[in-house]
Amino acid sequence: MAEALARKIAERRGIPDLSVSSAGTNAWDNTPATDEALLVGMEREIDLTGHRARKLTSAIVSEADLIFVMTGGGPANATQITSTYTLLQAYSSLDFGYAGALSVVLLLVMLTFTALYLRVTKGVEETE
Repeated sequence: MAEALARKIAERRGIPDLSVSSAGTNAWDNTPATDEALLVGMEREIDLTGHRARKLTSAIVSEADLIFVMTGGGPANATQITSTYTLLQAYSSLDFGYAGALSVVLLLVMLTFTALYLRVTKGVEETE
């Protein structure tokens, strides 16, 4: 449904030649849209009768220029990513102090990994 919805939005905004595809981590290859998805599609005037599911593969990811992840965090927040979790804490829970602290910790982690990367690759550059 995400693919059909993105196509409809792109068409409405005057971008008819946009390349859009979708895949799922828990999809059964080549299965049609569920009855529930068909009903939602009909409510939104989206035709899903030709839709076929695809399982997400590394080839699909490598072909993409931009990837949107559609998850609410999954069961027990198992797929929640740090950046969206921080935004949710700030703007949904209105806990700006906690969100600020998360941002600082994330910045420190990124700076640490960057410093380690630069230190490791510095020796590689000199030998070449």
